[in-house]
Amino acid sequence: MAEFGIVTAKGSKRVADLAEELDTLPEAARPPRRALFDQLAETQTRIDRLTDEIGEVHRQN
Repeated sequence: MAEFGIVTAKGSKRVADLAEELDTLPEAARPPRRALFDQLAETQTRIDRLTDEIGEVHRQN
């Protein structure tokens, strides 16, 4: 994204900020970046789910 002048702070929570900028990219650059953003969003969902499960186990002990 920086190749196209789009930057944001580091961190997984900033992925959504970058994803909102996809429409400003050239058409040819959008599909591979969309795939990457989808993969990162899926990974974050899995991390959130595991964090919740760990928290639940902790509360039960």
